[in-house]
Amino acid sequence: MQQTSKPLKEKPADKPFCFWYEGSEPHRAYEYGSGIAKGKKLSDIDQVLPFWLDNDTVRNDLLD
Repeated sequence: MQQTSKPLKEKPADKPFCFWYEGSEPHRAYEYGSGIAKGKKLSDIDQVLPFWLDNDTVRNDLLD
């Protein structure tokens, strides 16, 4: 942590910066359809955010 905080402390206040973090495995295990298997229904989802497609695949992902 000290290696990453030093450049931020030394950065001029009037200059922007960019920090990039990339984890090696940011996701948990995933089983498609697990929400349906636990008794949820696609119709349980009131709305899908406008930047996602509103289809069964996306709704299944939201239930899971």
